[in-house]
Amino acid sequence: MTRITLAKIGKNKTVDYAVEELYTYLKKIDNTLFVDIRTYADFDESIDRVIWVGESEKFTSKLLEVNDTKREDSIFIDVSNNEGIITGCNPRAVLIAAYRFLRELGVAWVRPTDDGEVIHEKKLTNINVQIQEKASYRHRAICIEGSVSYEHVLNMIKWIPRAGMSGYFFQFSRPFYFFDRWYSHTSNPNYESENVTRADIDAIVSNLSEEIEKRDLLLHKVGHGWTCEPFGIPGGDGWVKVNTEDVSEEIRSILAMVNGERKFWGDVPLNTNLCYSNPRVRDTLTTAMAEYCENNPEVKYLHFWLADGSNNNCECENCVERPSDYFVMMLNEVDAKLTAKGVDTKIVFLVYVDLLWGPLKEKFNNPDRFVLMFAPITRSYSQSYDELDLTKEYTCPDYVKNKLNFPKDVGVNFALLNTWKKIHSEDSFVFDYHLMWDHLYDPGYYKVANILFRDMQSLHKIGLDGMVSCQLTRCCLPNNLPMQMMADALWDENCDFEVQSDKYFLDAYGEDYKAVKEYMKTLSALLDPVYSRQISNRPYDAEKRLALAKKVFAVVDEFAEIVKKNLAKDLPEGQLKSWEYLVFHKTYVEYFANCVITAIEEGAEAAEKKINEFISYIMANEMNIHKTLDVMQVRGVVKNSVK
Repeated sequence: MTRITLAKIGKNKTVDYAVEELYTYLKKIDNTLFVDIRTYADFDESIDRVIWVGESEKFTSKLLEVNDTKREDSIFIDVSNNEGIITGCNPRAVLIAAYRFLRELGVAWVRPTDDGEVIHEKKLTNINVQIQEKASYRHRAICIEGSVSYEHVLNMIKWIPRAGMSGYFFQFSRPFYFFDRWYSHTSNPNYESENVTRADIDAIVSNLSEEIEKRDLLLHKVGHGWTCEPFGIPGGDGWVKVNTEDVSEEIRSILAMVNGERKFWGDVPLNTNLCYSNPRVRDTLTTAMAEYCENNPEVKYLHFWLADGSNNNCECENCVERPSDYFVMMLNEVDAKLTAKGVDTKIVFLVYVDLLWGPLKEKFNNPDRFVLMFAPITRSYSQSYDELDLTKEYTCPDYVKNKLNFPKDVGVNFALLNTWKKIHSEDSFVFDYHLMWDHLYDPGYYKVANILFRDMQSLHKIGLDGMVSCQLTRCCLPNNLPMQMMADALWDENCDFEVQSDKYFLDAYGEDYKAVKEYMKTLSALLDPVYSRQISNRPYDAEKRLALAKKVFAVVDEFAEIVKKNLAKDLPEGQLKSWEYLVFHKTYVEYFANCVITAIEEGAEAAEKKINEFISYIMANEMNIHKTLDVMQVRGVVKNSVK
């Protein structure tokens, strides 16, 4: 009989949860184990034959030092012969350490889904795990995007600490838009709308927020909406349309004047900037932010973004400064209000589209309050940050209000980032979009995973301390390689792509993992995302692409035999499910290749018919693959791929 005693330190709810997870998974690995749980006020070295789980000042010297023990993560595991210590520099880090301990015992979470758990049952007679590590980057978070249900987001929240990540971001004051897309089934007419209300979404988010708090994850909120809601303008729920004539003259008077008119930009308030030279506008906006922070202390990072869209800033006679100067002016104003209230919430400011060009005059009064968020949404994912030559001087495009062209080149984006770094060299991270659209250009997921991994390794090189990934929640079909590679490199910037990808494929597929890796690599080469995304500047001619696409069918047919063989094996359930997803993926890839071939051989009209057939196939199968693929985004990407 083998007994393991988990000695929980204190009564912190995240540590409680870490112990519950250890108990659950140790029993799943070895159901003959006797697992006891005991609670102690603190570590007591006189008590032996236990695994201590939690925080203690007596463990501090065992942890690698970090600058901020609340926002950064350091873990220490020293377990020999079923006794020892599992600890971290904060409760979240203790939970991350618990999951890391389980991963060392062979547990894997290969997708952020309830069917992504891989457990190899075995006898645990003598556990030995020694780890002393800290995360390479402070910011390691996921941002809600796409079309989501409660289940989809909950599964992501569960996966985040299991992968060594640390935060979650709910956009908007109420993320109604993302949930409504799913529950209304706007992307799939095969299903009737479930007619969720704003109150329903509030209830969902409330419960999900409890799940975030239970794991001590760092909560980010809002971003979009500040240019609307404080003024009573609709926009807090998303990109809704409003006729300017339907609002008061008072509201019209504060909208940005563009081309001589003050009106909603494209009839969308969320895309409409305001007249930021107006002190009343700035005061209303910053007062609303300060009150939000005061009333929502659970929010660790409050995002302050101006309007979405671009080339839409006020041209009135008073708005003579750059938008970034008015932005810093408002940031200083909200800092003063928060300081007066004694509130220490961090304010994340967005460096994005027109705001990529830094201020000319304004400076930060209290830089420590702010976190710079660099969002190069127009960059090319055919280049990685690791290709930057730091000995070269990259030139910024000239700033011309409302006549800006936004760069694809990562070097030019880096140069624009440095216009901000001159006045803010404190905390910062990238807000990037690899898994919003770009992964769908790559049906093998291999090239996008490699670029994403290399980008994460290179963030310190460009002066950034991590990533909040603006991405679809459901982006793991055929597999979760891109997200796992992102998480691995954010935890350890010195890890190796080949080693980590081999480990992922082994966890996800078992002994035939090398065949899967080679298959995904081949698909990424034949249906090259570099060609698909570069619509105006193809790297090679259509005939070459046609020849490559035609090779896809033989490749997927040959690989189908390997899939069939593995589906007949006695594998852990999570691995069997990984192989099952590849059955659907085979047809998905064939449709994708047919769209490309038809576009080249028969033209756009014939290709549109093929695209419609492709989307109909996905929609018909959505309930079988909804955990892993966001149907809403596929059509637009495929259209771009075949242009």
